[in-house]
Amino acid sequence: MSLIKYFLPAYYLRRPKRLFVLSFVLIAGVFLLLRRQHKARQVQALAAKVHALHSQKQSMVAELEKTRMGAHGKSKEGEEAGEEEESFRVVPVNLRTRGRAGVGERGRGGGRRGGKRGGGRGGDEGVEEKREAIREAMMHAWKGYRQYAWGLDELQPRTKTGVNHFGGLGLTIVDSLDSLYIMGLMTEFDEAKSWVEEKLSFEHDYDANVFETTIRILGGLLSAYDLSGDPMFLTRAREIADKLLPAFATPTGIPHVYVNLASGRGHSPGWTGGSSVLADLGSTQLEMVALSQRTGDPKYANTSEHVIRQIEKVFPSDGLLPMFISTTTGKPTSRHITFGSMGDSFYEYLLKVWVQGGGTPYVQRYRGMWEKAMSGMMTKLVQHAPAPNSTATASSTATNTSSTSSSTADSTTESSSSTGSSKTPSSSSSSSSSSSSSSSSNSSSGGRVAYVGESQRGNIVRKMEHLTCFVAGMLVLGAQTVETGSQHTEEYMALAKELGRTCYLFYNLSATGLSGEDYTFGDKGMRMQGRMYNILRPEAVESWMYLWRATHDPIYREWGWAVFQAFQKHCRVENGYVGLLDASQDPPQQDDLQQSFFLAETLKYLYLMFSPDDVLPLNQWVFNTEAHPLKIIARNADFPTKMTTEPRRKSDGLAEDR
Repeated sequence: MSLIKYFLPAYYLRRPKRLFVLSFVLIAGVFLLLRRQHKARQVQALAAKVHALHSQKQSMVAELEKTRMGAHGKSKEGEEAGEEEESFRVVPVNLRTRGRAGVGERGRGGGRRGGKRGGGRGGDEGVEEKREAIREAMMHAWKGYRQYAWGLDELQPRTKTGVNHFGGLGLTIVDSLDSLYIMGLMTEFDEAKSWVEEKLSFEHDYDANVFETTIRILGGLLSAYDLSGDPMFLTRAREIADKLLPAFATPTGIPHVYVNLASGRGHSPGWTGGSSVLADLGSTQLEMVALSQRTGDPKYANTSEHVIRQIEKVFPSDGLLPMFISTTTGKPTSRHITFGSMGDSFYEYLLKVWVQGGGTPYVQRYRGMWEKAMSGMMTKLVQHAPAPNSTATASSTATNTSSTSSSTADSTTESSSSTGSSKTPSSSSSSSSSSSSSSSSNSSSGGRVAYVGESQRGNIVRKMEHLTCFVAGMLVLGAQTVETGSQHTEEYMALAKELGRTCYLFYNLSATGLSGEDYTFGDKGMRMQGRMYNILRPEAVESWMYLWRATHDPIYREWGWAVFQAFQKHCRVENGYVGLLDASQDPPQQDDLQQSFFLAETLKYLYLMFSPDDVLPLNQWVFNTEAHPLKIIARNADFPTKMTTEPRRKSDGLAEDR
């Protein structure tokens, strides 16, 4: 009981001195306790800061080591042996001093002075003004996007809003980087570069389409790196590639169609029966190989090229694969063969990975598969139909122009282009080598036209999509690399010219001068049927650019310019460019979407068509299927840690300043 009194308030109220002492002790104790806790928090904060600085230092050291080993330095083996072998180094392509048009000052570029700089025989009149008009169109499209949709995926010009159809990855910005650079729009390029560096995020809970993300985002970043030399683009490219790799975690290594960027979960949609899509699984190799070459990390190339090794197991004798392939068994799950949507770029990449690798024995499997597929295509899918009468009302290139010029396109010509000297066949010699070339000299007012049909369950479908127009350009590229590749260059060039003309008719026969999506062919000719909209697609002008580079026949520039004028007339609005709901109707109804590929592909190919051949020469650069140019680097036994290539120079791939 004597101790309990010390805990009773009444005891201290009767003794004030003891109350004071007790209060002092309690206050002092609380003060000391709080001070100790504060010190502990300071120590914890300091420790966290030290840890963060240490982690940052480790990351910087690791990144520098990767850069030294992968892109800018010599291999350790070379250093130990005292060798002077150079590895792949990126030096920015110098476009900043090339005048307003991006490739040369007025009167000093490749336009009016022609021949030696890629102007060729004809087609040079007003070429610089046309190139400048295309460049202005790029500026107009970019300005509208910058003002109303900055940071979003695509612009809706008519309603002055932006939309995220692509997970909010800033699609238009990334897709446009190289076009801005090539056209010399450096202020806009630098602005886009800053956004990519500071704002672009891949931490999205979004099911990304592996194919689209690879060709647009990864391809766009790699191309910006190859052109500018800025390592930031390579870092961001590696980030998105790492997000895509989980899609390949299947029993066969054949990727799913989609992968969630946040969780890494891959899946394929129900409409494919859970299978992968042929164009998707076969259109990652160019970008993944390029990434391995530039970083020195083989995992990207190994992952994507394993897919081709799986496909080789089921590759048919005619080289034609159906559009769906099982991710579980690696076997086809459909009987629909097409060079259009869902099939197209598989065949394109078989050739282009071979071109990318310098045509060495280490990429010969790709060329062999491509040759086999071309033989199958020309034997089983290439068809002919009566040519329609060319009675278009909106195209600036009339029937008599195409008729008289097509014979020029098919005459024997020799040209020293960027891919080396080549001889294109005369119509007589080409017809003797292949039945597919029999109508190469026919005008649009008579004869027959060639097209690439489809096969469903073994039956030919007499239909060709606008997407299939890429085949003409692919054939030109295959023919121009004949020295180490094909023995069928005359066949390829003859068919390329025929298909190029067919795709021109897609436009020329329309009331607006612009094509639809689908064309059917019958005994009475061809007609637009089914999907009649136009969304500013690039495949026709892409092929005409290749045909121009190979032949320098002015008809291809005429066709390209006619299409550009139709875009200007029907698709240009106050804040950008839009598509047409029905290209067969004049006046047409417009949609409200500026597709990113209009800036990335269509305008770029048009611009290159009116530029000198030594602007992105085709023996030094290869375009991915989104028109993003990648530097050609020969493959060797030490791939990807060593490169058999010369160091980059400032003038590499571009016309010299005059």
